Amino acid sequence: MQWYVWMLLAAILGAGHNIIRKKALKNEHTTEYLTIFTILSFILLLPFFSFVNFDQPGLSWMLMYVAGLLLTFSYVFLSKAYRHLNISDVAPLTNFNVLFVLLISIVFLKETVTWFQLVGIALILIGSYVLQVKKGSKNIWKPFSMLKDKYVRNILIALAVAAIAHMLSKMLLTPAQTNLNIPPIDIFTFVFITRMFMAINFTVILVVFFDGFKGIKHGVKNAGLWILFAAALSTTGTIMYYAALSLIFLVLAMSLSKIETLLTTVVGGEIFHDTNLLQKSLACLIIIAGSILIIL
Repeated sequence: MQWYVWMLLAAILGAGHNIIRKKALKNEHTTEYLTIFTILSFILLLPFFSFVNFDQPGLSWMLMYVAGLLLTFSYVFLSKAYRHLNISDVAPLTNFNVLFVLLISIVFLKETVTWFQLVGIALILIGSYVLQVKKGSKNIWKPFSMLKDKYVRNILIALAVAAIAHMLSKMLLTPAQTNLNIPPIDIFTFVFITRMFMAINFTVILVVFFDGFKGIKHGVKNAGLWILFAAALSTTGTIMYYAALSLIFLVLAMSLSKIETLLTTVVGGEIFHDTNLLQKSLACLIIIAGSILIIL
């Protein structure tokens, strides 16, 4: 199957996961939700156990754990934003992940910035401005106040951390492209092991800092079915995303995955009766255009 088919399917499933996540988080604590979500995601991967290659060098195990740890923190910050903000506000801002990947490439891989990328950065900033403009407001500086919102800052932190995790995943899947002297890891092994680490991380967090297994029982009773649906969509979409990522460059995969944010904004915003959907969809399209220019 062509890589873009994998990415389109992953984007559709990702949008479904975002919408169900918002539904489940309306009545569920973030940590309880994520603990149950990661445990169920890992259980859904158990049928692929025979495909997992545990015979990996120490460096690969370390990088997989670091990737899983970074994704753990990213999930916490992003899910808090989904819980407290409108879904049509959160989804467009998640397109900033391409900008963070570009910055990481410049700092760590010594890549240079092109004019296309500068225009792309400008479009992302313009789209973010359009997203925050309030109808009838005469204060042109008002949209910049969004950075004062702690949940908007949570989104940016989540995306920065996730960008590093995705860079590590690319290094593990195709180490030859980054001159890393380790054998490439297959998709099922990478997804299985990182999700295993994430499930362990969230369980430890819930037990040490919150109400432990009592919280898991409460979450299953309160929103278990919704979380199961979210886990199923996310797990399937993740496998499809990494299947595409193993065939192409990271930034190219991320460009087509931006369709997920548009679907989340339009469909999710309609389901949850968000306001100004036309404006938010336009802002999302502008940000997506900027993301694609960064990749060119």
